[in-house]
Amino acid sequence: MADDRDTPFSVWQHRWRIEPSWIDDILTCLRGEPAHRAAYRIIALPWYNSSNGFYPLSFSPDHPALILDLRGIPFCEQTLRNINIPFTLLDGADFYKADLQNANLSFVRALHTNFHQANLSSANLTAARLEYANFSQAILQNTVLTRAKLDFADLGGADLRDAKLNQANLFSTFMEQVEADRSDFTAAHLDQANLSSARGFKVKFDEAKIMRAELVEAKFFNSSFKGACFDHSDLSQCHLEKSNLTKAQLKHADLTRANISNSECIGVNFSDATLLSATLAGSDLTHSNFERAQLNSADLQDTTLRRTVFRGADLTSASLLRAQLRGTDFRAADLTDCLLRSPHSSAVLDSETKFGWSAESNEPDRDWIVPPVKQLKRAQRERVDTRHAASMTGQVKSLYRENGLHRQASQYYAQERYWQTRTLLRERRYFKYALNFLFAEVLTGYGEKPGRLFGFGVGLVFLAGLAFLLSGITIGDQLVQLDVSDGFSDPVTILQQLGHCMLCAVQCFLPLGWYSAGPAGLLSTLIATGVSAAGYVFAIILIATYVKRGVRE
Repeated sequence: MADDRDTPFSVWQHRWRIEPSWIDDILTCLRGEPAHRAAYRIIALPWYNSSNGFYPLSFSPDHPALILDLRGIPFCEQTLRNINIPFTLLDGADFYKADLQNANLSFVRALHTNFHQANLSSANLTAARLEYANFSQAILQNTVLTRAKLDFADLGGADLRDAKLNQANLFSTFMEQVEADRSDFTAAHLDQANLSSARGFKVKFDEAKIMRAELVEAKFFNSSFKGACFDHSDLSQCHLEKSNLTKAQLKHADLTRANISNSECIGVNFSDATLLSATLAGSDLTHSNFERAQLNSADLQDTTLRRTVFRGADLTSASLLRAQLRGTDFRAADLTDCLLRSPHSSAVLDSETKFGWSAESNEPDRDWIVPPVKQLKRAQRERVDTRHAASMTGQVKSLYRENGLHRQASQYYAQERYWQTRTLLRERRYFKYALNFLFAEVLTGYGEKPGRLFGFGVGLVFLAGLAFLLSGITIGDQLVQLDVSDGFSDPVTILQQLGHCMLCAVQCFLPLGWYSAGPAGLLSTLIATGVSAAGYVFAIILIATYVKRGVRE
């Protein structure tokens, strides 16, 4: 048994089947002249009365438009061009293959009506209620559907070229394979609509609401989506080349293998979106937001990414060759195998481009691409790929250097060397690791903190001076050594002795020879020899540090 919702349609359709002559009368009235008097001709028909279930209605005495009741009427394959029946009740009517070109059906109520393969070119359906209507394969070229309600309607395969659907409601509407060239969906509501495989050129979706919709393999070339909302929608494999998506919302949207190349995407919100293998090459993404977005293997070559945010995004294996990265924020982003430069081209960045990672909430953001080992828990340390970390920081270092930003390049050079040193430890090359750790990392900060070396030299000289004071040195025939048998009653003499010992330490360390001051005894000689050797090493490291730094810059 049919449910209660379907019962009225069968009743309305039955009354037309038992009196087919009534349909001919209606057609005669609709085709008569003048067209705008068709409703008055119909209510004048002798059988159009309450005894047959027809109740002519009007809004009020001040609003003379009539509300005709043509529910369930079958107009299959009828020619109804230029008919004028606004405000008519057409629920359950059948317009299969009907010719409704230039028809005025504004404000009609046509729930569950069949327009399959009907021709509604240039028809006016302004503010019409068309919920659950069937427009599959219908021709809707230049049709006006402004503010129409098409919720749950079927527009599969319909021709919507040049149609006007601004402010229309198309909630959960089926629109697979529609042709929509130059159609206007401005401010339309397309939540949960199915636009899979739809096609269109220069379509307008400005300020449209298209949340949780299906646009799989849709093709809208050179179209406008300014301010449109695609939150949680599926746009996988869709084509939006040369389109305008300025300030569009695409949060949590699925754009897997989508093509948005050469498009204007200024201020677009892609946060938490999935853009696996997506193509955005040549697009302007200035001020866009890709926080926590999945951009694995995405093509971002030749894009403009000024002040674009990629915080927490996954850019694994993505390509950013020749991209404009001025002021771009990559903090906490995963740049594993991300391609930023090649032998022939590279991305362009500036001093405001940010790389780094986010520490705990109470700590400031770091400028390390991969957090240093000391900041990681033991379980996390094992998962760090030190070779990749070295390669990634080296790539960023080279980028900064190629853009003339040597201070930033030096910073990432130190990071690169840090991870190269940790790679030696991971590979159990302990001797080479120890040399790099002690002489490169600890003493000079990989050449970026030469002040450490001077501090080391001053500290060593001071300690050597104290050691000489205790072990003794000779100045001519006089022994200079701290004598504590009488206590520290003569501090002036002690300071003089310390000064001589410090001078001796300086002469040994620089090394300038012993001159008038020299070691006294075996212990003092060993100390002097060690300080002199350290001085030679200091000089070698200092020269190497500044030479390498000069070459890098």
